[in-house]
Amino acid sequence: IQEVYTDSLQQPRIRQLFDTLIVQHPLEHDIHDSYARYLIVTRDYEGAAEQEEQTLGLDPADPEGWEMLTSLYLQVENLDKAKDAIERSLHYYPDNARQHLVLGSIYGQRKENDKCMAELEKALKLTDEADAETLSSIYTAMGDNMYQQERVDSSYVYYRKALTYNPANVLALNNCAYHMAVQGKDLDEALKMIETVMQAEQDNPTSLDTYAWVLFKKKDYAKARDMIDRTMELTGEEDMSADVLEHAGDIYFMDGEPEKAVEFWKEALKMDPSNELLQRKVKHKTYFFK
Repeated sequence: IQEVYTDSLQQPRIRQLFDTLIVQHPLEHDIHDSYARYLIVTRDYEGAAEQEEQTLGLDPADPEGWEMLTSLYLQVENLDKAKDAIERSLHYYPDNARQHLVLGSIYGQRKENDKCMAELEKALKLTDEADAETLSSIYTAMGDNMYQQERVDSSYVYYRKALTYNPANVLALNNCAYHMAVQGKDLDEALKMIETVMQAEQDNPTSLDTYAWVLFKKKDYAKARDMIDRTMELTGEEDMSADVLEHAGDIYFMDGEPEKAVEFWKEALKMDPSNELLQRKVKHKTYFFK
């Protein structure tokens, strides 16, 4: 396996070799663990999760393994299995702040806000004050949860705490800038935040969409159009969202192409047919602020 590991053409052979080893030594922890890590390299995340389950079944005293298993389930967007993996890991390592943070984020995605904040508070108490990066991530998640509950002022308080611990926290900078743009407040500060993000990741569609929206709110429509075009180019049809298409429509309308704007709004409406604001834009073929 070591001899052919770096040759991508040997992947089928490597899998066969691992399978042979596992048949011969089904209870060997390190073989399952090595196989899982190899499958991660080949981006077979489901297969890697299956092997890591075997690894942890043989030796659950592996906090890094539990975190990896959780990450693998999140990678394939299986929140139920990710949540289950975290809950099993906390049976062995109840003081793992990072797992409480991820569990809180899962609850947040499900809009179970009380459970979300309870887990984030646990994570906060368990995190060493010197661990600035983890503290920043926790406060970012708290900010996201507050905004989801429409407690906007509280969300900004948490985002600013996150940035106090880690001024380069890209997620906090992006989310805070986007929410400011949506609210139409502190747009100069929002622009500085998203420009900092763009210095770190120029080809991230989410960041580009935020950048486009901040520019739109600052009425820099030509540059906003360039950014939303880049967003759509990098996103691709399969991962396109109604929000990005609606943003594109709004930007194109204000940049003097109303017919193209209506096309974007129609595409967005197909993805989000209950959106009343989109319905009005399509029906009247014009932009509405609210």
